[in-house]
Amino acid sequence: MQLTDLPNPLSGSEHVSIQQTQNGHTTTCTIALSDLLNQINAAAPAWWVASLPTTLPSRVGVLWNNNGSLAIS
Repeated sequence: MQLTDLPNPLSGSEHVSIQQTQNGHTTTCTIALSDLLNQINAAAPAWWVASLPTTLPSRVGVLWNNNGSLAIS
């Protein structure tokens, strides 16, 4: 296998789709990655966010604790 290019860093504007089936009905929701992270941040237990690095990671696309908020480098 030969890699000719690396993936681009995440900016947060990328869209992700979430599919959920409940009571036999399936629905799909598309949301910006940054909005999804905000929703996770609002629902995440404080201990989980606190366990992340508190300084901006040198690599892009890494989750970190930005003053108590979930962020992506």
